[in-house]
Amino acid sequence: MSIPIDALRAVEWWKSASVDVIAELVRSGLIRVYLANEAQPLIDSLLHEISERPAPANSDATAIVVDRYRTLKLYADGRLRFTKEVCALLAFQLGEHSTLFVQPFRKHLEAMTLEFRAQRLIQTSPSTSITVSGS
Repeated sequence: MSIPIDALRAVEWWKSASVDVIAELVRSGLIRVYLANEAQPLIDSLLHEISERPAPANSDATAIVVDRYRTLKLYADGRLRFTKEVCALLAFQLGEHSTLFVQPFRKHLEAMTLEFRAQRLIQTSPSTSITVSGS
C-alpha cells in the first residue's frame, strides 16, 4: 500500500525514513499502524502481565495479543508492506490491487476498506453531523 506523504506528515513520528511499524488488527476492514519503537514496549508489558495470570487464562490471552499485533515495514517513500494476515483482514489477497482509505492521527494511522469507512460514517452521522439553522 502506498500512503500519501501528506498523511504521513500528520503523524508525529514520521521522519521520511524507513521504519518498523506495528499493525493492530482491530476488526474486519480496519487496522491501526503505530511506530514499533513506541508500541512494542507496551505490547511486551501486556504480554508480561498476561504471563502472570493462571495458566488456562494466560495462553488464550497471549495467543490473542500475538495475533492482534503484526510487525510491518513502512518505507521512506510511503509504501507499507503488508503480510497475508493483514491483507485478509482488509478483504484482499497479498499481491492483489485494493483501494484503502488512510486516516492519520498524531500517534498512529488507520487504514480501512472503503466499505468499513462508509459503514462507520453511516453509524456515526447522528453524533458527528453539523446542523445549520436558518435565520
